Amino acid sequence: MIAPRKSRPPHGRGDEVSFQDSWEGAKADYNAAKNTRFRRRRQGIQPTGSNADWHYRSEGDFLRMMEIARDMARNDAIVGQMLDRAISQIIQNGFSLEPQTSSERVNKRLQQLWRDWANDERACDLAGERTFRKIEKTVLRSMIVDGDCFALPTKQGALELIEGHRCRTPTGTKRKVVHGVMMNQFRQRSEYWFTRDEISPHGAVQKVGQMRRIRAFGEEGHRNVYHVADAKRISQTRGITWFAPVVDLATNFEDINFAKTVQQQIVSCFAVLRERGADFRGSIQNQYGNQTTETLQDGVTRLLEGLGPGMEVAGAPGEKLQGFSPNVPNPEFFEHAKLILMLIAGNFAVPLVMLLMDARETNFSGFRGALDIARQQFTDIQNDLIDQLHSRVYPWKVRQWLAEDPELRRLVEMDGIDEAELMSHRFSTPRWKSIQPLHDAQANALRIQTHQVTGRRLAAELGYDYDEAMREEIADRTTYIAEAMRAASELNGQYPGQEVDWREIWHPTGMKPLSGSLSMQDEASGESSQAQGDAA
Repeated sequence: MIAPRKSRPPHGRGDEVSFQDSWEGAKADYNAAKNTRFRRRRQGIQPTGSNADWHYRSEGDFLRMMEIARDMARNDAIVGQMLDRAISQIIQNGFSLEPQTSSERVNKRLQQLWRDWANDERACDLAGERTFRKIEKTVLRSMIVDGDCFALPTKQGALELIEGHRCRTPTGTKRKVVHGVMMNQFRQRSEYWFTRDEISPHGAVQKVGQMRRIRAFGEEGHRNVYHVADAKRISQTRGITWFAPVVDLATNFEDINFAKTVQQQIVSCFAVLRERGADFRGSIQNQYGNQTTETLQDGVTRLLEGLGPGMEVAGAPGEKLQGFSPNVPNPEFFEHAKLILMLIAGNFAVPLVMLLMDARETNFSGFRGALDIARQQFTDIQNDLIDQLHSRVYPWKVRQWLAEDPELRRLVEMDGIDEAELMSHRFSTPRWKSIQPLHDAQANALRIQTHQVTGRRLAAELGYDYDEAMREEIADRTTYIAEAMRAASELNGQYPGQEVDWREIWHPTGMKPLSGSLSMQDEASGESSQAQGDAA
């Protein structure tokens, strides 16, 4: 017998499950989207999604994060050292400019103008205090600690540096301005608003008319503000301090260290455990040192006794004294402290061995592996700094030099260099010395011999320009050969009949004689012919 078919209820009524309900149940398959009692409830999460700027929408919280990070970098011992290590490894001796025009004369002139400007603190910095290398370190430090930094090109030819807290939004403005950065509907920056440079934090302006408003781009499309920030999202306008994820860890680490230091001072003297039996009849007014009294806020008076090293404490009759000196800090503290340091340092790409300058925690392979991984992230930071600062400063300076330097204009006109080619350049990032120079050199030579890499690609890995290195090597060899020939000619003139060959002078410098020279080929062919004749 066939069961009767149930009638289908009308659409959207009865027990029928709607398509929206079915879709909601089907798509929620990730456990991460579910709340459980075992997971910390995260704040600031919007079910509908949120813009990156929404998470620091409060200007007070945004500036407070910045000031907390500055205080940590200023006062915390371990954070300040970690910051110095990272900046020192990234900047080193500064970035090297390499103009890329087709004219060697123009390239040399541009390099000379750049060196003169970058090494002159009065020409480079509007405040007259920093060379360009110092500006690199200052901007990088501000980007890490504050979250971002601003550099303004000026008509005087120097850069004006502005810290992140001065880029502000006045109260009451209804425009699309995110902490001092005004944008259009495509998130293109149109204006930057800065406050006056006042020492007092209470002197900030509150009106739009009192702000220093600078257009992001000039009439010809060139940038007027070089905004250096490490933005993690597309919709993020301002940078966030790198200390934000580890602020609690770093604060607790400093607090624990301070507490352990105070505890160590207390137990470094002595502690006494007094045992008294039920039949104890001694006096309880024994004095262990100079006594003073202290009155607390609630009116209670407390007796303080001055204790000192080397004291002999005599107990009352019937009283048993036992010394106590705990192990401070205890062994577990060191492992816990090392774990916290690793978590903090990892946020800044600084290995623990580099932070502590102590390689006892690992072997040589672990030490080198940690440095190699850190250097990869250091390279990314170097490239970001070039993109946001160096590659914007250089075209601005070239336009100024082209208008002010007659020698550069003459060379550009003579060699037919157009403006687009004149701006072509690259900055070489500073590299790190090899930990095992001989081992790395042998490995690179083997890679080239076995065709695992070409010389040009190897040069790119090592961070130098292959064509430039080739030209320098040829120039050096040419200089050696020319000087050796001149010296040989002078010796042969002074000592007739000796016939000193220039290769005898060139060879002792550590460079092998040229195996492809004509004289050597002739000698080799002559010896080969003689050997063939003897064999015949």
